Amino acid sequence: MARFRAAIPLIACGIAITTIILCFIISQSLGHDTGGLTWPYVSDTGRDDPEHIVFAIGLTVAAVFYVVTWKIVVQYVRSLFSDDEFTGGVKFALGAVLVLQILAAIGLALLAIFDTLDYPTVHLISAILFFVLSIIATTIVTVVYYRRAKHKDDDSTINNARFKLAVLCIIWILFIIYIPIGLPLADYEYDDVRTTDGTLGRA
Repeated sequence: MARFRAAIPLIACGIAITTIILCFIISQSLGHDTGGLTWPYVSDTGRDDPEHIVFAIGLTVAAVFYVVTWKIVVQYVRSLFSDDEFTGGVKFALGAVLVLQILAAIGLALLAIFDTLDYPTVHLISAILFFVLSIIATTIVTVVYYRRAKHKDDDSTINNARFKLAVLCIIWILFIIYIPIGLPLADYEYDDVRTTDGTLGRA
C-alpha cells in the first residue's frame, strides 16, 4: 500500500505528460492549426477535435490523481507532528492546503474541458486558478514542513527541507515567468500570428 501511495504522484505526472504528447501527435498528424508555431502552447495541443477529447479526459483523470497526491502529502506532513504539537495553526494550514489543491484540481479539469478556441476566457481563468492556488498551497505546506524540520535534530530532515525550499523558489520563478510575464507575451504573439496568416479556426 505504501508503494502504491508513493507511485500516485508519478502516475499523475505520467498521465498528464502522456496526454499532452498524444494530443500533440494527433494534432500534427491531422495538420491542425497551432497558431503558426512548430511547438504549440500546451493548451493548444488540445484545441481541436479529436485531440480535444483526449486532452479533456486525460487531464481530468490527472486532476483526480492530483487531489489524491495532495491528500497523501498532507497526511505525511501531519504524521510529523504529535497530537500535542498538532495545534490549531498547523491544523488550519494543512486543511487550507488540501482545500486549495482541490480547487486547483477543479481548475485543471475545467481548463482541460473548455478549449482555447471556443472558450478562451473560461480556459484562461481556469489555468490561472490552477497555477495560483496550487503554488499558494505548495508554499504553505513547504513552510509548515520546513518549520517542523528545524525542530528535529536530524540533518537529513533539515537538508530535505532546505531542498524543498530551493525547489519552491524555482517554482515561484517559473510561475512569475509564466503568469505575469508569459501570458501577456503569449497572447500578443498568438494574436499577431493569427492576424498575419489567418489560420484560426477548428479543423
